[in-house]
Amino acid sequence: MAAAKRVPSYRLHKASGQAVVTIDGRDHYLGRYDSPDSHEAYGRTIASWKAGTLGSLQRTRAPQGPTVAAVVVAFLEAVEKAGRYTKGGKPTSERLLQARAMRPLVKLFGGTLAASFGPLDLVTVRAALCHRPPKEKPATGRWRHYEGPPVRTSINTMVRRIVRVFRWAASVELVPASTWQALRAVEGLRRGESSLVKESPGVRAVSPRAVALVLRKIDARAATMIRLQWLSGMRPGEVCRLRWCDVDRRAAVWVFRPTLHKTEHHGRDRLVMLGPRCQRLLAPFLDRAPDAWLFPGRDGAHLSPARYRRLIDDACDEAGIPRWSPNQLRHAAATRARTSDGIEVAGILLGHANLATTQVYAERDLRKAMAFAQAHA
Repeated sequence: MAAAKRVPSYRLHKASGQAVVTIDGRDHYLGRYDSPDSHEAYGRTIASWKAGTLGSLQRTRAPQGPTVAAVVVAFLEAVEKAGRYTKGGKPTSERLLQARAMRPLVKLFGGTLAASFGPLDLVTVRAALCHRPPKEKPATGRWRHYEGPPVRTSINTMVRRIVRVFRWAASVELVPASTWQALRAVEGLRRGESSLVKESPGVRAVSPRAVALVLRKIDARAATMIRLQWLSGMRPGEVCRLRWCDVDRRAAVWVFRPTLHKTEHHGRDRLVMLGPRCQRLLAPFLDRAPDAWLFPGRDGAHLSPARYRRLIDDACDEAGIPRWSPNQLRHAAATRARTSDGIEVAGILLGHANLATTQVYAERDLRKAMAFAQAHA
């Protein structure tokens, strides 16, 4: 196994009083020794060297305009002022993911003029996103998202968030449109292209056996939620926010219209069909007030999706089986619907506007093909 390359050191150039780093026999001057700007320049230079994009730092910089850090701050303020990425008056996880994507961008190129930020600089930031520092897994075992290398598709999504900032900056004339257009030329990482990322295993439908084992270990409230998801295909956040005032019970099949759902910002309605089996599950809750949560959590709020998932995690651990998530119940419902009635019905069940999205959720049931092959092939 080849030895790791030694990282060139940050040094004082005594004759000039500047900080310097020597890479491949060439000195790169970083500014006044031990100044914050020189340390930022050193980090940026080393990151570019690791990513193989060091030549990008030698380009002529634009003479004026806001820095990358200033553009990022202006973008986040604009998002806050416009109330974007919020649901029910609360910020969504997209806000947190945006901040996570901006962190290496500002750390490495915060002092760089935004108009000069180019494709090779973006590749440098992407490499920094891939070089996630090792972190200890909590003793509870609940830390899922930071184990091992980052997922390739997640890194590509992070890069798109950065490009989105420059698209906004171009729209308000903080940077030339050509800056944003150039960044769009950076292609996403392809499968097998980098050893620093891993492939997502995807979300698979949970098996009936795994569900049955968890139902034996979990409390009655969460058990009802699991059964509702298994039958209806609703999202975890939707079952957590179930209230009678959002359910139309006038027909044989009840219709649940969540006030908050994943695609509401696209102006789409979400309808969840609740048939007789779901209705029997909900019958014990008929005495609840119309605006009361059927599955309450703490302080008068509904049970949070995160808490719901932790309850399932704990039940899986107690049952001695691999953990599965509430979203896998949705996948299971989609697969059953596609198997029995086709992909269009599955798409309606899941509330998808595009059947290509349903393909992701509804796994191909190979049993029919195997039975056909056994009889005819």
